[in-house]
Amino acid sequence: MKNKFQTFWLLLNFWLVYLLAKSCHLFFYLLSFFPKTSNNKVLYLETLPFENAGYQYRSFKWKKYFTELGWQVQIKTITESRKEYDKWLEHDSLLSYFLIHCMWVRLKQVVQARNYQIVIVRRELLQFNDYGNLFMEKLLLLVNPTCILDFDDDISAAKREPREIKNWIGKILFEQGRKFQLSLQLYPYFIMGNKELEKLILKFVPLHPKENRLLIPTCIDYTNQPVKLYDTGKKEIVIGWIGGIGNLDYLNLVMPALEKINKQTPVSLLVVSGLNYQSPIPTSVSIINSPWGLTTEVADLLKMDIGIMPLPNNQATLGKSGFKLLQYMGLGIVPIASAVGINREIINDSVNGFLVEKETDWLAVFEKAISKRNDWASIGKIGQEEIKKQYTFEANYLRYHDFLKHVSKAV
Repeated sequence: MKNKFQTFWLLLNFWLVYLLAKSCHLFFYLLSFFPKTSNNKVLYLETLPFENAGYQYRSFKWKKYFTELGWQVQIKTITESRKEYDKWLEHDSLLSYFLIHCMWVRLKQVVQARNYQIVIVRRELLQFNDYGNLFMEKLLLLVNPTCILDFDDDISAAKREPREIKNWIGKILFEQGRKFQLSLQLYPYFIMGNKELEKLILKFVPLHPKENRLLIPTCIDYTNQPVKLYDTGKKEIVIGWIGGIGNLDYLNLVMPALEKINKQTPVSLLVVSGLNYQSPIPTSVSIINSPWGLTTEVADLLKMDIGIMPLPNNQATLGKSGFKLLQYMGLGIVPIASAVGINREIINDSVNGFLVEKETDWLAVFEKAISKRNDWASIGKIGQEEIKKQYTFEANYLRYHDFLKHVSKAV
């Protein structure tokens, strides 16, 4: 009975929001004949809560720089509370209410978007919600045509697009099995996290003007943070990983190698995430789970001797922006990563870190890195200097600012 009620409640709220959005079309269409005035106001429409790395590093930290350059920046998201967000997503019984909440909040924010010169949509307008055949995106672009879509992952691959909609609820709610792919054809401007994502844009919008795209990595800012100090005399080596709960399974790729390494050299695995990691195989490796937090992130990273980024080689991982590597290397921590996508650009093998070409090579690369233990400090320093040149806010904010000025001329 409870599930039937939730389904009914979702259907009712969807149709209310959908019809309200459609009823706004005529009003904003007529309003579009009256040009907006230039007001140097930028609106970020986030999908994530404040205490999330995506929110912090692709919107919140940019606010400081653009405010100093004369822009008025505001960030609006679905919920600021990380606890509330996690509660919704951890329980399937609450997902319907999350979708309903998203639709109502977003409808209000989309209507308010008229008051801004530029709107930057982070990832997608309605998270986990492909209903309505992009009705909210279409309304937003009518309300404010100067919209930028900013994304740093291949969301299309993550959604396994294109997919067939077979569920009767999905059909009633106009669920779109190619939502992200089709959304790329709607937005006039893009900010993407790497070159693979630019290829994705051009796959679905082949004639998209180059000047309307900007490649901005997920930048770091460790200017006032300490640097990793290596103690080569320490017996145990701390292998570290930081990331979202959806990527914890990637650690399974390295557990067999870590088990063998631990028999030669004592190692522990430090996992910084929103959930605890458990090895799928019996292991003698000590696994230390530390909950991710804004105030503890750097301290946890500095406990690592080696930072790892294991990835399978597939379409979804090709679109990743290598942010873990930037976090490790930005603090002078030696990285080891799968040679997938942008990781090849960030790491110069055996110079500023180590690349793993095949999943079966993890043991050999661990052994190689450990054999160069006396060089870790110098390897970390080389990496840190290269990150400062290309992947910090200071290295990219003027390009970002110029792009905003370019977009603002369309008003």
